[in-house]
Amino acid sequence: MAATETAAPSFPLPPPFFKLYADDDGVRPLPPPPPPPPQGQIPVYGQLFDPEEPVVPPLQGRQVYQTKSDGSVDIRSELDRLLTELMLLFSELLRSLEEAPQQYAPHLNALNQVLSNMQHLINMARPVQARVTLEYVLKLQIREKQEALAKIRSQVESFGLLVGGAARDLQQQLCAAEQAAAGSGGQPPAGAE
Repeated sequence: MAATETAAPSFPLPPPFFKLYADDDGVRPLPPPPPPPPQGQIPVYGQLFDPEEPVVPPLQGRQVYQTKSDGSVDIRSELDRLLTELMLLFSELLRSLEEAPQQYAPHLNALNQVLSNMQHLINMARPVQARVTLEYVLKLQIREKQEALAKIRSQVESFGLLVGGAARDLQQQLCAAEQAAAGSGGQPPAGAE
C-alpha cells in the first residue's frame, strides 16, 4: 500500500459561505440574504433543467381530447372517453393482427396517439393533484398540532389544580400550626425544632 493514499470524503464539503451563518453572538452582523436563484438551465441529477419550461410539456402529435369553449378541459370525463377509445383501438389492433398482420401500423399509430393524449391529460392534472395533496398534508398537520395543544392545555390545567390544591393544603397546615403555636403560648409544637 502506498503511504500517500488519502481517503476521499463520503460527502462533498459544505460551501464556503456556511461560515457566515454562525450563532448570533451580537458582534457579527446578521447573515446575508440567500443568493439569487440561478438563471437559465441548471443541472439536476445529471440532467439539464430549465426552470422557465412549462410544467406541462406540450402535446406531441395530434390532440384527440376535446376542450370546452373557454379552453378548459374536463380531465376526468376526457380520460374516461379516451380509455373507452383505447379499448376499442386495442381490440381493432388485435383483430387486424389476426386477419392481416401486415396492416397493423395504422392501428398501432392510433393507439399510440390516444396513449400520448392520455399521458398529456394526466400531466395537466399533476399541479392540481400536488396542490390538493399539499392542502391535505397541511390540514393534517394543523389538526395534529391542535390535538397536541389541547392535550398540553389539559395537562397544564390538571397540574394547576394539583398545585392549587397543594398550596391550599400547605396554607391550611401553616394556619393550623400558627393556631397551635398561639394556643400553646408561643411554644412550638412537640417534634418541631
